[in-house]
Amino acid sequence: MTKQSKVIIVTGATSGIGRATAIAAVEKGHQVMLAARHEDQLEQLSNVLNAKRANSAAYQVTDVSKKTDLIRLVEKTLDKFDRIDVLDNNAGIMKFGSLSTTSSNDWDAMIDINIKGVLYGIEAVLPVMHTQGYGQIVTTDSTAGHQVGQNNSVYSATKFAIQAIMTGLRLE
Repeated sequence: MTKQSKVIIVTGATSGIGRATAIAAVEKGHQVMLAARHEDQLEQLSNVLNAKRANSAAYQVTDVSKKTDLIRLVEKTLDKFDRIDVLDNNAGIMKFGSLSTTSSNDWDAMIDINIKGVLYGIEAVLPVMHTQGYGQIVTTDSTAGHQVGQNNSVYSATKFAIQAIMTGLRLE
């Protein structure tokens, strides 16, 4: 590990932006702790990344809607890599539909993952970063967090909330 390399936790690491972020991070010489709900996909990605560069990736099965999972994720990252430079709060879900056709179960899932998951990640990692005296927290947003479109009211609300949370964190 070079002096400039970072230890990066990536939630939602097995698909989309999270997967691309993890791959790019390892290609740039960083180490990643992969977090997502599906162990088989985490193990496969970890193997691919470690084949590119030995000891560059580890994983922890994590459901960001569960506070205890984020605590375990931070603990395992510290055990494996001794520090945390970046938390990439990337996990998220989107369920499109009108308010009359979606259900409160859909809304709860988006709120639990897209908002509470971000907050639980911040809560778990912030004390570590304060102790270290450094660290970055990045959270994936969406254009839906800037403009509400038809059939995505609740998803947009969760992404607007992320803007408020991250702005507040920067101000703190």
